[in-house]
Amino acid sequence: MRIEKILVFIIPVGLIATGFFTGYSNQRHINVISLPVEKPDRQFYSFPIFESFDIKAFLSRIFPETITPEEIKRKYQSEKVRILLVPGHDNIYTGAVFGDLKETELNVLVAGYLYELFKKDSRFEVIIARNLNGGFYTKEFGDYFNQQRNSILSFMKERKDLVKNLLDSGDIKENVAIEHNFAPGDTAVKLYGINKWANENDIDLSLHIHFNDDPSRKGYYSGEYSGLAIYVPEEQYSNARASKDIASSLLNELKQYFPLSNNPLEKGTVIEAQELIALGSNASQEGAALLLEYGYIYEARFLDPKVREKVFGELAFQTYQGIKKYFDPNYLEPGFQTSLLPHKFRNNLKRGLSASVDVLALQAALHEQKLYPPPERDLGACPINGNFGPCTERAVALFQERYKKEVLTPTDLFRGTGFVGSYTLKKLNELYSLNY
Repeated sequence: MRIEKILVFIIPVGLIATGFFTGYSNQRHINVISLPVEKPDRQFYSFPIFESFDIKAFLSRIFPETITPEEIKRKYQSEKVRILLVPGHDNIYTGAVFGDLKETELNVLVAGYLYELFKKDSRFEVIIARNLNGGFYTKEFGDYFNQQRNSILSFMKERKDLVKNLLDSGDIKENVAIEHNFAPGDTAVKLYGINKWANENDIDLSLHIHFNDDPSRKGYYSGEYSGLAIYVPEEQYSNARASKDIASSLLNELKQYFPLSNNPLEKGTVIEAQELIALGSNASQEGAALLLEYGYIYEARFLDPKVREKVFGELAFQTYQGIKKYFDPNYLEPGFQTSLLPHKFRNNLKRGLSASVDVLALQAALHEQKLYPPPERDLGACPINGNFGPCTERAVALFQERYKKEVLTPTDLFRGTGFVGSYTLKKLNELYSLNY
């Protein structure tokens, strides 16, 4: 027998015990061939030989990288990056509920805005897992769940057994930063099915869209926490580095307009998670994966339908911007860097107004002026939410003083009042209404 090339590895005993190197083959990025090796007892054994393999990466991790930041960025230069949008939960398991708001429905609404943005960009190919009308899984995914159920169950068992053996042998460590609700049985099967489908269809990035909830709150009362967080695969997994790299870029955009989570368990805002199926728990996801918790379902900006529609459009816009800039750091959206502008300001505005689209646009305009939130405040204390409170009043006064000649002088005022009257409206429209 002639062997052209032999690579020798020192393999941890636990890996051999699990069958990782005899049963696991990443078809996408690692070329694996089995060569017979003749033993003294004349029996033949089959061991995998890795032809294209990053030895340094192997030595630093149990699960060799299936996707890297460098690889996905190179792909963007010559091919379409394939993105899968997964609005979290479904019509049976609805996720968080607050009054008549159901998380599953909110997830679909945000996904709809995001889908349209990616669809318009020729550098991306976007697929969505649930229908935008009705929220049911698309025919492709519904058929896949039904026709491939046994295959999905086998995939689940294989992945779980693999990781359990690695944990038992000490080759990987258990790392659960935050306890999450376990997905019900059928939901878990579907999530593993989505991961399996994504692997088979060369999905580069999966975005799972969610809203959070405070489990300690009672009834229709709001909870203690607010703000967004991004979950990524735990560092030991093969898709971890690329996922975290993308999440960092995305966070840089989102945090410009939205508050970060104040939940102590979500400190840092980009949180590694080992057990979330959506991110590839049990090494089930090859492409990059992010789970976006856009905020807590009871936050004021989500409650009024008209304001919510605008806020969801902005969440999608900033998400698209963050991912686009990850691939093209020099990208700059024409016009305003927010979907909340331009806006035609017609009505006087004052403290006490709530759930107002005009106030939402006012806050966005003041934010563009770097006056909102006002000094020594942040978006956690002063969110862009359509409510005219003391933060907005103070920012308006600063705006009036910045444009004193046009706004205050005509009415013989020397200090900003925080009331948006005719002269303030005129200046706002000069700056932020295209049809002025």
